[in-house]
Amino acid sequence: MCRARSIRSSAPVVKARKTKFWEHRRSRHLFTGLLHCSSCGGPLSSVDKDYLSCSKARRIGSCDNRRSVQLHLIEETLLRLP
Repeated sequence: MCRARSIRSSAPVVKARKTKFWEHRRSRHLFTGLLHCSSCGGPLSSVDKDYLSCSKARRIGSCDNRRSVQLHLIEETLLRLP
């Protein structure tokens, strides 16, 4: 009986520490969320691991800008700005 009480009393503590998946999700790239499409203003998101493209063009199809840009070119260009 004593053991059952100790397990039940520790259960809320474990549950309180567990967070939702999307609360701890971190972006993979330095400029994620900061860059937007020049055509529609939608966010740029990663394609594979080395490219960024318009999220609206890829997912919804509401943008005509189907170009993708190499991530290293964006990083080099933006990090050189004064």
